[in-house]
Amino acid sequence: MWITDCLTVPLGSGAEGRQQAEGGDIWKERTTAMGNIDDSSDHGSHSLVAFLSSHFSCKGLNMGISAAISVPRLVLTLLGFVPIASLCMALFQFVSLHSTLMLLILPSLIIASMVAMRYPMLGLEALLGLTAGMVATGLYDLVRLGFIVGGMWRDFIPLIGRMALDTPDASPLWGYLWRYIGNGGAMGMTFMMLHWRGAGTGMLYGTAICCCLFGTLLWAPDAQVLLFRLTPLSVLGALTGHLVYGAVLGGLTHLMDSPSVFPRRLAQVLRKRQCRTAEMTVTFRISRERSSVILGDRMGFSLAVQNEYGA
Repeated sequence: MWITDCLTVPLGSGAEGRQQAEGGDIWKERTTAMGNIDDSSDHGSHSLVAFLSSHFSCKGLNMGISAAISVPRLVLTLLGFVPIASLCMALFQFVSLHSTLMLLILPSLIIASMVAMRYPMLGLEALLGLTAGMVATGLYDLVRLGFIVGGMWRDFIPLIGRMALDTPDASPLWGYLWRYIGNGGAMGMTFMMLHWRGAGTGMLYGTAICCCLFGTLLWAPDAQVLLFRLTPLSVLGALTGHLVYGAVLGGLTHLMDSPSVFPRRLAQVLRKRQCRTAEMTVTFRISRERSSVILGDRMGFSLAVQNEYGA
């Protein structure tokens, strides 16, 4: 492991040498518990996801989650669809969006936070997917803005915020907060959790979401009144926007796993920082062991003197 090479603690002789050797044993136990960290950062072969894994493993966090589908990963995958499913149920008039905000979305946020704290690396991966989804949503909105400015599509996003808060004069920012975090961001997290990568896969993902939107607009009562009417131009705008969303999402998640995207220089800087942290940790442990030995010797000497004079 490269991090053990950072430590150059010279061994002395006698008791001091034994104490430093014990410190080395302490460090070996610590590095064993932290897990194996390879030296691929020197060659610029770390992806962002892989580097975050090794970086936070070095800090002693529990990274015990496999890349395969597991219960925690499956939980985060399903939670990513809760906001968009809640909006769909509200449009079908099954339950109000305000009710699902309180009964489904907020509890889902708590559960996702608990899973992320229990499995930090999985939480970081989910956060990267959330971020990628938000960026993709921003580029989607650039496409949508052109249709809105051209008078071919009305901006229905503020209405979502009013529905969620059950307040007719709610700020449009609430609607966009829902759109970026609840819709685009959360579905980006789901995409990341499923290990789907690449622009092509992302475009298929975006097309599937768009088809669900069209189905909701066709069959949900008053959905076209609340959101937008299906016309050739609105269909073209929605499909184009979702294709852009999917392509950007797939491209970003692919880059996050790409060995070439993570800057070698940044990896080296963070490695040096980890080395300094490791050296400080070992120095502290050795000093503590040395103090314990000295204190023990003094206490033993005092007891011996007391026993001698007491006798």
